[in-house]
Amino acid sequence: MNINTDKYGVAVEPGGSTVPTDQSRSLRRWWSVITSLIALAVLMEAIFAGAMLSGVDWARTAHSVNATVLIAAASSARQ
Repeated sequence: MNINTDKYGVAVEPGGSTVPTDQSRSLRRWWSVITSLIALAVLMEAIFAGAMLSGVDWARTAHSVNATVLIAAASSARQ
């Protein structure tokens, strides 16, 4: 079985183009933003949990709001 690849080893269909379109660049940019925000929310969960365990009053509310946002963002990214 012979698989056609470009110079980077990416499989391509015969006659297909490997040049990214503006639409694919835009989509990749948005997914990068969404992924970064989800990663930041995960980090903030740990920070808020630490503050909550240290006795800071507002940390429990911040932790629960952040958890809700994180679950909603991760659920919507799945679709």
